Amino acid sequence: MMPMPASGDTLRKMIALTDGSGDNGLTSAAEALDLATARTARQLFDIKAGVRDVIVGQNSLAELLESRPDPSLMLLVNGPNGQRGLLTIDGLLINALVELATGAGDKQVYRVVRRPTMIDIALVGEFCETLLKLLPSEVAELALQPVLPHLSLGPHEVDPVKLAFLLDKGRYAVIAAEVGFQEGIRGGGISLALPVAFWMPKGGGQTGNAQPFADAMTRNLAASPLRLRAVLETVPLPLGRALSLGVGDCLPINSASLSDLTLVAVDGTKVMKGRLGQKAGKKAVSVSEILLKGGSAGTDIPRQQPASLPKAAATDLPGDSAPSPPAAPVPPV
Repeated sequence: MMPMPASGDTLRKMIALTDGSGDNGLTSAAEALDLATARTARQLFDIKAGVRDVIVGQNSLAELLESRPDPSLMLLVNGPNGQRGLLTIDGLLINALVELATGAGDKQVYRVVRRPTMIDIALVGEFCETLLKLLPSEVAELALQPVLPHLSLGPHEVDPVKLAFLLDKGRYAVIAAEVGFQEGIRGGGISLALPVAFWMPKGGGQTGNAQPFADAMTRNLAASPLRLRAVLETVPLPLGRALSLGVGDCLPINSASLSDLTLVAVDGTKVMKGRLGQKAGKKAVSVSEILLKGGSAGTDIPRQQPASLPKAAATDLPGDSAPSPPAAPVPPV
């Protein structure tokens, strides 16, 4: 990419107070931002684009607002749990995006620092929104990626004083860079500041909570609703005979099937065998044999108390809550 002139030391303004120590997993952010910018430019304008001079670090909210370029456009970035970040683009990049959005040709390049109007904000909004949408997916594909949540574009602001009331007073991870379009003939400065908690290196920061999380996951999975259906008999019939069945018709079934049951999952897997009996004056299934092994270790499903069954026809006894394997919820057959 051809070198692009600095826009009034925009980059230095953005990161003048940035603390570069401890980037908290941001080492791969440069490549992710470059790929996301290239995809955004190709998708919206069908041109080449990239970034250079990427610098990552951390700022407090006060430092972040103090180091912004002027003029600039500041757009709030919506994240999870109501947290917000800040996307800042300088006047030179605003001008470049307005030219591209209005179809200006390669010979219609004016390197002017533009103070954004409402029309300008509408024109650059699609680029910013697409960039935020693509950035997490590019981060996720990197070998040593941090985890970045889904981001969306929020309202804009031109007054930094108002931003002090809209953003949390905490530490922000900052990515600052120079964006270049069309081999560097257009471009400008950009800065993305997100709460440090947004960036979490893969496998990092959660080691102390790994086992409690796994235990909670197991408990939630074991408590998931499951319905099994006890099949007393499968009777093969010609289609014509089945369609002609009426009230009072009888279907022969084996007498053993009235007591010996096989519980079948929705995919046809035989889960367990049991016998039909009674418990507390109600029909119940007593499990006699476990057919499906539970878990990766292949251990048997723990034996549970017989499940009560409501009164039903002899050919179909749906169970209320028969013993269930520790697997994903299975809908009724």
